[in-house]
Order: sequence, then structure tokens, then C-alpha cells
Amino acid sequence: MKATLFKKGLTQNQDSRGRAWVTGAGGFMGVHLVEMLIGKGYEVLATHYRATTPIKDLNSRAQVEECDVRDKEKVFRLMEEFMPDKIFHLAAQSYPTVSWEDPNYTIETNVIGTANIFEAVKKFNKNCKVLNAGSSAEYGFVTPDEVPVKESHSLNPLHPYGVSKVAQEMLAYQYFKNFDLKPVTIRIFNTTGPRKVNDVCADFTKRLIEIEK
Repeated sequence: MKATLFKKGLTQNQDSRGRAWVTGAGGFMGVHLVEMLIGKGYEVLATHYRATTPIKDLNSRAQVEECDVRDKEKVFRLMEEFMPDKIFHLAAQSYPTVSWEDPNYTIETNVIGTANIFEAVKKFNKNCKVLNAGSSAEYGFVTPDEVPVKESHSLNPLHPYGVSKVAQEMLAYQYFKNFDLKPVTIRIFNTTGPRKVNDVCADFTKRLIEIEK
């Protein structure tokens, strides 16, 4: 199985910058990140589940696999067989409104899924660096006089999605303190750009341009 799952096998190419696993590669940021890493010379494993951005163009340049991060066995198998040097953990249920409609799915994906990633790193390669995608939703309610928001601002999330992202960040801290893993959490604010879908800013701008034309 190891010889056939990944087209380039387990032996890293001499010209490669290393191996990078991007979870959530079927999202807006994931697709752009995969393309950037490939351009920099990395061998890339791009995993997706319920992709929101077209990823068919990545098939010829990256190892593309479907993976629900809630599936611990699949996460462990991919970690063992691909053995990345870096993981960019973007996989998440990332819509606050959906988190109210289905809080269980949100918590399971974002918290249990993240725990599965860290457990796989702990078991197979503790030197693997993990970028853990947090969110500005962790801050919750912010008054006008508290803008711009500082990292020291208290975390008071206002929906299950925000709560799940706080939990992700706390998991990263625990695995760092207790097992000497190397995660870095970034709190990402709203993003937009080419290929973004279901985004108020991007959709509104696109409609204005279409009206103008």
C-alpha cells in the first residue's frame, strides 16, 4: 500500500524542499496555500472533505486525498505513509451560522479532528511542525475602543464555531507543554480573494462589477 498510495513514494526527492500536508485543501485558503507550497518545491499532500473550492487542477501536482479529520484511522494512516515535515491544519467547519445549526458536527470536526492531527504527530513524528488555524472568532465581542484587537484581548467567543477555535488553540498549547510538539496557532481574520465563494464582501463586489458592465 505504501508503494501505491503516493505517486512519488516514501523516498523524498533530492530537489524537494520537504513534505507538507495541507488539511482543508478544498477551502479558499487551502487551494492557494497548496499552489504556493508546490511553487516553492515542496511535495504536498492535499486532503479535503466537502470541498468548497474546485481542486481538480491540483491532482497532477499534489497528492490529493479525501480525508475527514474526524476519522482517526485515516489521519494516522496518512501521517505514517506520507510522513510530512510540516502540517498546515486548515480543515474545519468554518461557518458560524452552521455552527448554530449543527454544533455537534462543528465541535467534532474542529476539536476532535485537531486532536487526531496532534495525536498522529505525537505518534509518528514529533519533530513535524504544525500550523494550527485559529480564528478572530475566538475574541468574540469587541467594543469600538478595543479596535485594533490585540492578541492579549480576552477570548469570549459568541458561537460554537468560536468556542471550537478556542479549544483548538488550547489543544495546541497542551500538546506543546506536555509532549514538546511544535504547533503554532494563528488567529485568522476574514479573508477574500479569487475563488472565494459564499463570501459577502467578494459576492457584493462581483455583483457591482457585473452591474457596471
